[in-house]
Amino acid sequence: MKPTKERITEEFTSYVTTHNLTLENMDEHLKFETFTTFFNTITVNILGAPKYTHDKSNDTKGPLVYMAEASKERFVDSVDIIAVNSLYYGILGRLEYNYPTYVDFIKNLKEARTDLKKELIKNSKNKTINVTQSLMKVYMNLIYGMIDNVGSVLTSSHKVPREFIVEESKKVILSLASFLVNKSLPIFYIDTDELHTKRLTESQLKELKNYFEKECSKYIDTRLSTVDRDNIKCISSYYLNNKRYLTGDMSTRGMKFVNNEKVLAQNKEFFGKNFPNIFPEYAI
Repeated sequence: MKPTKERITEEFTSYVTTHNLTLENMDEHLKFETFTTFFNTITVNILGAPKYTHDKSNDTKGPLVYMAEASKERFVDSVDIIAVNSLYYGILGRLEYNYPTYVDFIKNLKEARTDLKKELIKNSKNKTINVTQSLMKVYMNLIYGMIDNVGSVLTSSHKVPREFIVEESKKVILSLASFLVNKSLPIFYIDTDELHTKRLTESQLKELKNYFEKECSKYIDTRLSTVDRDNIKCISSYYLNNKRYLTGDMSTRGMKFVNNEKVLAQNKEFFGKNFPNIFPEYAI
């Protein structure tokens, strides 16, 4: 079967109604059913059984995380959050899978979920729509882990697919960081798909987006955005205060928080030996 938006929506909706899922019981059901079984059921029902599989490898490096002292100790005023839209899915599309149409499936799944969220605005009382779009989000979040999960039907021909995703995302973020450094703009926070910097002028923002489209298209199929600039103080404060306390539970958080010493070591390795000279304003 072709992974059209309509077919995808139909399958996820059927799963919700068959198992009587609600937002309250969905997580409990998926844990009982196991996330792997859920992932395999949805995948096989939409795409059929895979005709072949690749070897699995779970040798994956950790993500890049950097938080400057200024954003740890207090909220930094006039911040821009530069976000790479759907970075994770943009890189997933660069892998080859045992399902030839899997990249189309990811793309159509994202669009199907967007359509449901728009429909939900018009019909906010429709609980099935809300649960279905939430279940789609769960599936999309599982893809990264399922590529290397021995029980998953999904495999990639890439030797270390999860490391490929992490390393390509680092290249994207490093490209953006280098642009800001060259403009003498401070970097307060970096993670896999976003960074916080001093509020950009409209011309700087336009230049950054043009730079992203030119320099990062070799790594990823997606766009660059800034998080709601009108409410940036509230949002950025929330981000920094919450990410500061992450404990490194990669299975549930997708983020790894490290202390100053470890941040320094990781970034020295990632940015090169001249790291202290590249970011002198942080003095760490």
